[in-house]
Amino acid sequence: MLALLILLGYLLGWIVFNHPPKGARFPARFDRLAARLDYYPQSMVHQVLSSMGELGSALCMILGVLAVGSEYGWETFKTMLTQRPTRLQTIAGRAVALAVITLICAIGLFAAAFVLSVVIVSIDGQPLQLPTVLSLLEGAGALWLMFYVWASFGMMLAYVFRQSAMAIGIGLVYLLLLETLLLRLLGIIGGAWVKDPTDVLPHSVMTSLAATFTGGYHAAGEVIAAPAVSATQAVVTLVLYAVAFNIVGAALFRNRDVT
Repeated sequence: MLALLILLGYLLGWIVFNHPPKGARFPARFDRLAARLDYYPQSMVHQVLSSMGELGSALCMILGVLAVGSEYGWETFKTMLTQRPTRLQTIAGRAVALAVITLICAIGLFAAAFVLSVVIVSIDGQPLQLPTVLSLLEGAGALWLMFYVWASFGMMLAYVFRQSAMAIGIGLVYLLLLETLLLRLLGIIGGAWVKDPTDVLPHSVMTSLAATFTGGYHAAGEVIAAPAVSATQAVVTLVLYAVAFNIVGAALFRNRDVT
């Protein structure tokens, strides 16, 4: 995730805007010099969320699957459950561990973005404008919540299929493809009733949450679509998803055979 953030989230775009390759074409009314502001510290919250919201979520979903599915593959659950911890204690410890790991990932990404953005603004010789501490905390919290929801989703899939391969495949199909296709289909159908499901689907809610940190405008002056739901509604919805995924996983693990 750090490599993706550094290379795709910062260095590649900044180099292209500063030294566009021969024959490069930019959209009309696009100010590539102003677009460099996206790589400066004042824009780091938006940049991290837009760069890592989807890619990081996919990796955290895989992490959640492997945290559970590997135990099925190694058949270590059998040994584990004959010892002192109960099934609910086992799944609770795993959920807490993933919460800590995803929090470390979110903080690490913001720390890397801070250092990199300060270096970039210094190279460009522009004044240093730091984001507020509150915006950094809110952004890191939002990224952590996104990561943990998808990690919980991955754990739930591993409990459902009792393996890693199928769970990763289904999870990636949903995360990267299925919800997008569903939204397109609903958009074609149209009607007032379409808005309600699109406001509660996890990927759409996360997109809305990330959009609340943009202020409505890209650094180059492009207007960004307004979020479909408020930040408060998005956070509440994601918390409910995380709780639901853990409850479903716990119910399956407690009541079914390991094999």
